Amino acid sequence: MHGQVNSFAQASLTKSGVGTLTQIGNTWTLDFGSIALGAGAQAASLGVLNSAIGPADLLSGDFDLGGAGNAFALTGFGSFANLVAGASFDGLGVSLATDTTGSFLATLVLHAAGSNASGFSGRLDDTVLVLRGDVAGAVAAVPEPETYLLMLAGLAAMAGVARRRGHGRDERAVLAA
Repeated sequence: MHGQVNSFAQASLTKSGVGTLTQIGNTWTLDFGSIALGAGAQAASLGVLNSAIGPADLLSGDFDLGGAGNAFALTGFGSFANLVAGASFDGLGVSLATDTTGSFLATLVLHAAGSNASGFSGRLDDTVLVLRGDVAGAVAAVPEPETYLLMLAGLAAMAGVARRRGHGRDERAVLAA
């Protein structure tokens, strides 16, 4: 009699495109950061990875998009099944439009389970994906201190030239009289 012990399936996320993807426990955050108004849509592509090592249970799951709101456009967030260790379910698109200012936040939940050929099936802890991004209006440039010094030096030079011209007129008027 032969038996095999599998590692339990593990759900992880992968990313390509803009933004940063970080993880704390079972919560992942895709942060688009601060974006200028009108900069064009910011997009990232995500994947769900069965990150178990060695012989492992198969990973299956589906997404709850109830907390997605309407700030982010989502594509490909359907159900998937039977991901072997190291395999991924790719093509999950997330984009944030930049035509409206504000701070945007959305929460998606992945309900996943692991299973194997012997009939075992077990639910994994939910994986939470938080999407965030800030779209800001045009920010006026703030001059550097050197710019102010240069401007003051230019004004002082102009005042000196004007003063010399004024004194020259006064001297000519006295000489003419």
